[in-house]
Amino acid sequence: MPITPSIISYANADQFAAHCDAAGHHAGEYTDSIIEQALCRASEFLDTTYSPRFIGETATFGQPLAWPRKRAKFQGRFFPDNEIPEKIVASVCELAFMSLSETNDDQGRAVIENLLSGLIHSDQSGTAVFGSISQV
Repeated sequence: MPITPSIISYANADQFAAHCDAAGHHAGEYTDSIIEQALCRASEFLDTTYSPRFIGETATFGQPLAWPRKRAKFQGRFFPDNEIPEKIVASVCELAFMSLSETNDDQGRAVIENLLSGLIHSDQSGTAVFGSISQV
C-alpha cells in the first residue's frame, strides 16, 4: 500500500470492510467515522506495542508511523521502503474489529501474533509480547 506523508492509520474503512468480509466478521453496524477512529487507535497501539521490534528501520526521519521501513527483509526479499505490508494492514483491521466488538480473547491475540510473524523480532525470552487490546 503506497503511503502519504500525513497518514495516521495503516488502513482505511474500505480495507477494514474487506478484511471483515474475508474473516467472517459482522461489522456492518459501524459508520466509516467510527471505523476510521478505531483504525487510528489500532495503528497507534500496534506501533506502541511492536515498533521497537519491527524488522528494518523507519524509511524516513520523523514519519508518523513505524511503517514503511527500509532494510526490512522478509522471506528473502526486501519490502519496498514506500509500502506497508499487507500483514500490517490486516493486523490493524483485526485490532480495530476487536476493539469495536469489545472482544479481548486469546484467540484474537493469537491472530495478531500470527499475522505479524516474520515482521517482528522476538523479545529476549523468545516469545512475542502483546499488551492489552482494551487499550485500542
